[in-house]
Amino acid sequence: MAELGPLLPQDILLEGNNWKESSVDIAIAGLGWIAVGVKGPADLRLWVHKGVGVTTHASMLPDYAQDLERPGFSSSNFKAAVKGKDKSGKVGSK
Repeated sequence: MAELGPLLPQDILLEGNNWKESSVDIAIAGLGWIAVGVKGPADLRLWVHKGVGVTTHASMLPDYAQDLERPGFSSSNFKAAVKGKDKSGKVGSK
């Protein structure tokens, strides 16, 4: 960690219109993204190393939000959600 230098705060202002689906993704260079479901404005603070890019964009997977965005998320939840799709492509509708 010492080689990477100190963590620096990166403040982000987001705004969304629904708690039940992803509104905005926060992309962190070299790491991936975090899907955020929020209704109204939200101030977030990320801590990243100097030079690590942080951007926001419209959600890439809003349709999966109800299946994935809950406490205890793991890749196994995602695999189960994808396997649970019906012919229409909807998750969990049988």
